Amino acid sequence: MPYVGTVVNGLLNCGTVKKGDPVLFGPDSNGAYAPTVVKTMQRKRADVATAVAGQTVALALKHVPRAAVRKGMVIVHRTEIPPRGARFSLHLLRSG
Repeated sequence: MPYVGTVVNGLLNCGTVKKGDPVLFGPDSNGAYAPTVVKTMQRKRADVATAVAGQTVALALKHVPRAAVRKGMVIVHRTEIPPRGARFSLHLLRSG
């Protein structure tokens, strides 16, 4: 969006988010989360002040470069413990 900065959108899985909320954004390629703030919010192209679980919302984030955004990232409230990638092992089996 012009003059707004980086905008991300997705489904709010749980809780609520409000304009001005401090959040963590990530994980980046190193598994780290960056602090940011929700600058503005929209639902169905209309400005809103809050969103609740089950709603799709677009968030404009402060000081997040567009290049830092990739599919599959999450946003959690700054007081929450962000999810970490699970380690797993894969055993390949040859068929036949």
